[in-house]
Amino acid sequence: MDVCMIDVTDIECHEGDAVEIFGDNLPVTVLSDKLETIPYEVLTGISNRVKRVYFEE
Repeated sequence: MDVCMIDVTDIECHEGDAVEIFGDNLPVTVLSDKLETIPYEVLTGISNRVKRVYFEE
């Protein structure tokens, strides 16, 4: 089962608000540093059921 819990204690937010775990405004390296791991491990831990969109420049 795919489950993710985000602690929003002390953050003003409401049900339905957008959340960015990592992306354009928050690099995956910030999350991997908090988890004391490397970005590769974070990215490979994402289930295959999560839609992926690839961009090529």
